Amino acid sequence: MRQTIPTAVALMLIPIVPVCAHAAAQDAPPEPATSGQAGVPVVNSRAEFLALSRKDRHRYSRAHREKVSFFVDGQSAWSTGADIDNTTGDVSVARLRAGAGLAFRMSDTADLIFRGRAQFSFYDFSGAAGVVPSMPTLADPFDDVYDVSFEPVFRNLPEHGWQWFVGGRIRSAGESGADFGDTIIGGGFAGASYDITGSLRLGVGVNVESKLDGGVWAFPVPLIEWDITEDLTLLTREDGVALEYWFANVWNVSLVAGYERYQYRFADSSAVSGGSVVDQRVPVSLALTYSPSESLVISGRVGAEFGGSLEFYNASDTKIADTDLDTNLLFGFDVSIAF
Repeated sequence: MRQTIPTAVALMLIPIVPVCAHAAAQDAPPEPATSGQAGVPVVNSRAEFLALSRKDRHRYSRAHREKVSFFVDGQSAWSTGADIDNTTGDVSVARLRAGAGLAFRMSDTADLIFRGRAQFSFYDFSGAAGVVPSMPTLADPFDDVYDVSFEPVFRNLPEHGWQWFVGGRIRSAGESGADFGDTIIGGGFAGASYDITGSLRLGVGVNVESKLDGGVWAFPVPLIEWDITEDLTLLTREDGVALEYWFANVWNVSLVAGYERYQYRFADSSAVSGGSVVDQRVPVSLALTYSPSESLVISGRVGAEFGGSLEFYNASDTKIADTDLDTNLLFGFDVSIAF
């Protein structure tokens, strides 16, 4: 999902949604700027709004966002078969995700957000006997898994100076027959950024969560928003660090590099009874995005995944297998809508 909001809330792998002004997408004359909104453009028609620069459109939409906003988003992705090291087989995966939430405007610069998401992943192993060496005849260690999450987030986004956010996350991830209590993953995230110049904002964030195999996993995230030119920006987005080029008023193309880490609990009836798996990948993709307003974003992407691996753990949280995945192709489609 493309993020047009400042980088302090567009974190790679730390999803925080945009709050979009519904009025900006309507034909009725927008409201004029109010006190405390210095620098917010005053426009009287949709045509005048569309004539603004992208940054001014965002500035206007942000200033006139609703007191309560509702948003939905969806994503589909297909990773083609990646050869599994030390076997003659491969594994492909299709993922479907849907999310929804509410954003409450707390002040001109602050929002309180609640979001829930559900993702279903469908793994397909082919000829993968030996993927778990201690089980040489096991060729299909798991197939369908889910990941359901809920996140409360508070963010403060003044146009200048420090921007910051903090949030929590509770997840349940595993096979459908897994013991619910054993699928729970807790965590949180926080970050801050500062405008170094009028065209450069830098900061850092961190994502922390518990691991199904025990312990805690932490991942630092660089935050950057660098307007190289009016139409070319290097920025941190939810899907990674992106070089984004706007070649038309409502179209952009971007080169994105990210990092993905999935973990799932197995059911007691699974071949690896009560154990878990960690799937890690580095996707690099080229995305084409259509965004007629900040309330609607549609993207398609194609790319490849590098550095993939699968780690298997038994019910005692002892690692029993760690295998690398060869490079595979990646295709995806995303949409987000705010009301």
